[in-house]
Amino acid sequence: TATPVKVGAAMVLLNLGLTLGLVWRFRETGIAIANSATGLASFLALNVLLRRRLGGVDLKPVYGAFAKNVLASLLMGAAAWALWRGLTVSVEGATLGPKLIRALAPVAAGGAVYFLLARLLGMDEARLLLRRRRHDAR
Repeated sequence: TATPVKVGAAMVLLNLGLTLGLVWRFRETGIAIANSATGLASFLALNVLLRRRLGGVDLKPVYGAFAKNVLASLLMGAAAWALWRGLTVSVEGATLGPKLIRALAPVAAGGAVYFLLARLLGMDEARLLLRRRRHDAR
């Protein structure tokens, strides 16, 4: 239907407005906040429209998965940030090697923490994603 397209177009405008409003004060952090807020607004708008159209949609199974995802994401971010802060390599005047380590090691550590927690918390989505990657590699 045309509804998701209309919501998507509205979200592009919302994202543009939020980005322009936040980027001057918060720089790249403002862009990230605008993207996150727009994603949440899109989810909420489509959720409300879907519930109106289909009636009583049971979202209880989604709440548990959402809570697990939030927990894993927060701990992933904390691990990546802690490693980034712990890598006290000064990148100013440094060669490419130390710069790459300081940039990529936290990303790798964050990803490892997320997938470990996803496995420990029994998050089906992460398992399906990994299974899909193995299937696509064949």
